[in-house]
Amino acid sequence: MKGRNLKKFEIEIFDYSKFRVKKKYLHLLIQNIINRVESNFERLYISFIDREKIFYLNKTFLNHKTDTDILTFSYVQSEPYQAELFISSDMAIANAEKYKVPVEKEIIRLIVHGILHVIGYKDKTLLQKKKMRAEENKILNSLKIEKFIKSSID
Repeated sequence: MKGRNLKKFEIEIFDYSKFRVKKKYLHLLIQNIINRVESNFERLYISFIDREKIFYLNKTFLNHKTDTDILTFSYVQSEPYQAELFISSDMAIANAEKYKVPVEKEIIRLIVHGILHVIGYKDKTLLQKKKMRAEENKILNSLKIEKFIKSSID
């Protein structure tokens, strides 16, 4: 952190997915991510949902008829931010297998990705995607990610 006085903010985690997360640990990790992006948040809700539910939300609210791993909804455009992230547990597991990374790291990558969208990063063009991916990697590489999934229900 480079001298900004960042306030504590409300973090709520809802788990409607195939696994159960250690919410206390995830809260601390999210606070650490927010400190690294040096932005003030008032409220951040994160919901882990299944593939069907995220597809429905994507279609209903964004008129996209495709699968996605995360949806980000920002409710204000300046600090302190208020936002909601919906993460597909199914897609996170599939991505982790595809890229041969632990599912916890993939979930944190998705959370970082969503937070970057909230603070103004875009990923529509190739240049924007490269810039966003570089920032994601910088943040991910600065974190110590432990196991935070308690169990998996198959």
